[in-house]
Amino acid sequence: MVEVERIAHFQRDFAMDANVCELLLKHPGIFYISTKGNTQTVFLREAYCKGCLIEPNPIYIVRRKMLDLVLQGCRSTRKIGAEEEMKEESNTVVCTADAGGRRDGDLVIPI
Repeated sequence: MVEVERIAHFQRDFAMDANVCELLLKHPGIFYISTKGNTQTVFLREAYCKGCLIEPNPIYIVRRKMLDLVLQGCRSTRKIGAEEEMKEESNTVVCTADAGGRRDGDLVIPI
């Protein structure tokens, strides 16, 4: 990880907005800052398309499944088994787009 002083220096060299510098400092897991040689480069660690991961990390998939289970609460295990069979039969979808807006029962939980 790059030290804060290094990023501050990076900000001055390229006249980077303070918000961008703050974004890099607050999310070290999302961005990778390379200082190889005399070149300083910022990489986004994961690829996104319209707000959804293109190739999710296996840990991300497990965390999503765990979140789904937590949000389900106590329910019939037969119903869960039937849903799993339906998911296995259908194509794998990483992200589904919604028309927008909040629905009843939607929760926002930071991951």
